[in-house]
Amino acid sequence: MLAVNDVGCVFAIDEFDLHVLREAVQRLNVALNIHKRCARLSLSRPSAGPPYPPVSCIIAAMADAGISIIHLAAGPNDLAILVEERDATRAQAVLANSASRAA
Repeated sequence: MLAVNDVGCVFAIDEFDLHVLREAVQRLNVALNIHKRCARLSLSRPSAGPPYPPVSCIIAAMADAGISIIHLAAGPNDLAILVEERDATRAQAVLANSASRAA
């Protein structure tokens, strides 16, 4: 997963490839913030499908469930969330519930 926005750039890679990323950015003037044991959850829909719930509703639902969002990236037809691996099952349920309410 790669997300670039006005606050920076986020890479989601397998932790076994972390040394490759570190070597790649070693000469650049960047800071790495590393979170291990994450899970990526995503939704995608056809362009004619029902809209996703507002991002603020997803953030609120995750907060109500006590789930910390590491990163959230949303486009017109897709949504991706990084959460801690231990919260993945609960986050998936919250995300599915939020999406079904918006439909």
